[in-house]
Amino acid sequence: SPGPGQEGPQRRQPTMATTEAAGPAEAPKDYKRVQYAVLGREGLQFKLGPGKYRGKYLSDEPDTRFAKGSIENVKDYEYAPVDGSKLVLLQPGSFSVYDTDSGELARTIERPGVQRLAVSPLGNFVLTWEKHAGGPEGNLILWRVSDGEIVFRAVEKNLLATTWPTVQFTADESVAAHMTTNTIAIFKDGDFSAAADKLRDEGLTQFSLMKTEGAPSTENPCKIATFKPELKGGPAKVSVFNWPGSETPVGSKTFFKAQEANFKWSPTGNAVLVKTDTDVDTTGQSYYGESALYLLHANGGDDCKIL
Repeated sequence: SPGPGQEGPQRRQPTMATTEAAGPAEAPKDYKRVQYAVLGREGLQFKLGPGKYRGKYLSDEPDTRFAKGSIENVKDYEYAPVDGSKLVLLQPGSFSVYDTDSGELARTIERPGVQRLAVSPLGNFVLTWEKHAGGPEGNLILWRVSDGEIVFRAVEKNLLATTWPTVQFTADESVAAHMTTNTIAIFKDGDFSAAADKLRDEGLTQFSLMKTEGAPSTENPCKIATFKPELKGGPAKVSVFNWPGSETPVGSKTFFKAQEANFKWSPTGNAVLVKTDTDVDTTGQSYYGESALYLLHANGGDDCKIL
């Protein structure tokens, strides 16, 4: 997402619009147009991308489903990652959830102090972070969109781009996980009253979830990849765990020159690409540090360095 005052589009999944047929000979075909939002000087504007209808090409134009052509004072915004059905935007003193098919405002929650937000894959939950004011009350808050209730909160004193969001979901939202020091707490079926299980991995700083269709089981486990950066001369490490399953990783790889990582799973969850980065290129060839790309198989098969 673009930062405050920056311009940049975010795209949601294509939306389908259908026009009633005038007759068998002229029955129009369904067409798809990408909806996207642009944050700029005029606020957050909603657009429809190019399309084709009755043989005519349609250029980008405002999305008239949103009553307001633009929304001012938007600090940040994010679409629901899987289907784009919800759009959450952050404004001074509150955040709001919009239904992107109708353009209607679904909910506004007054919450001064929110500095960062993240949306669950299907848009049913919103995670927010605000500065910790001291005491036991958590500043990392998970909200349920349907009723605006807080379902989970924890103390998270530091907001780091490399670890955000520290609560992650599988694509169907049936499993969620919260990363704390050396531990990942796992929750099932939207119940955040208590963790269903915990996975301990000493030194982890980042993680990623992956689950295919069906309920998680020992035969169809959820995959959890973790990353530990270099520390005190020791190598960095990526591990892949099965949940439910043993706390012993089913696959792992160690390497140097890695301070942070990004994960990209295969559609079946059988393998994961890991892109690692450092802040400084010790060879002096790049101002932006060093990067590498590794492939790990989630079943403990061969791994390799690609780049």
